[in-house]
Amino acid sequence: MHHEQVSPSFVEKVRQYPRFSIYLGFIFLITLSDALLSYWTPIYIQDIVGSATVMGIILAVSSIVGLIADTYLPQLIKKINITKLMLFTAIFSVLFVLTILSSQYIFTILLLLIAVGFWGIYYELLAFTNAIFLTKVSNSENRSSFWAILYS
Repeated sequence: MHHEQVSPSFVEKVRQYPRFSIYLGFIFLITLSDALLSYWTPIYIQDIVGSATVMGIILAVSSIVGLIADTYLPQLIKKINITKLMLFTAIFSVLFVLTILSSQYIFTILLLLIAVGFWGIYYELLAFTNAIFLTKVSNSENRSSFWAILYS
């Protein structure tokens, strides 16, 4: 009797990589907070500034800062280990939250711009952290599966 070799399920593959499971916990928490803030932030900013156009311009600063970060982050993070990258990602997420919340008490457009600037850096750090982590933790045959579960 001939038995075909069945490839292990993705869950079995993930169990072989406990660091990936721990990292998924980190990603779950950080993206959960990001999802909540992505919903709340535009509403909050528009309520403060009173204009959808101004809110859009303020939020666009996040993308501009992210584009600039894309240029410089690769050189800055070359020798940083994954744990420190995760820490920096979390720090910039917290800086965004603290800055945006402090705008309730000290309202200035500059403070909102600084907050969304932190958000832009956080977002780029998260993308680089994901790429570096998956490159180090997974082999080439499992990498696409790991990307799929990370972004699902």
